Amino acid sequence: MLTRRDVLRMSLMGSASWLALQKAVRAQGLGQFTTPTVPCGDVKPTPAAPDEATFKAGAPLKTLLVGPGITGQRVQLTGTVSGVICGAIKGARVDIWQADSQGLYDAKGFRLRGHVLTDAQGVYRIETVLPVGYAQRAPHLNARITAAGKPTLVTQLFVAGDPKNTKDPRFKPELVITPSKTSTGWLAKFAFVLNA
Repeated sequence: MLTRRDVLRMSLMGSASWLALQKAVRAQGLGQFTTPTVPCGDVKPTPAAPDEATFKAGAPLKTLLVGPGITGQRVQLTGTVSGVICGAIKGARVDIWQADSQGLYDAKGFRLRGHVLTDAQGVYRIETVLPVGYAQRAPHLNARITAAGKPTLVTQLFVAGDPKNTKDPRFKPELVITPSKTSTGWLAKFAFVLNA
């Protein structure tokens, strides 16, 4: 394990020692963290809002969840996955799934279900349609974030300003996305922060 003294000594010894330090960091399994994207210290993890009953394992890797027969306004959801120890996490799996315009989840196949992996900067991108509300639920996208050696996060993203938000028991203000109109559809951003 590297100590502060080791790091200070290597930094004073020049570039060869800097390379040795980088090698030691990778050897300790810290290479999965890239350039920090969030400040250390006061970062809070994304709150959970589980809905495991609608989750279906094995969703395919795909950046476009919209397929034949899917109606709705397209939205590109993008953002980052990072940890509270202030580093973006590459290779994190981001599963997204949602109900269709009738409020139904596909239990037999993978309509409106899929996953993507974060890139080297911890960035993910996935395209779907703006969610609709159903029954007593506010419009939301379900998300499940998994990364090697990290706790799994299952949560939901709610659309800003929807009147059903305050009546939905799973709604939390920290889970709001605010879609903005672009020339090709809607764009929404959300940064997932894992408690690790």
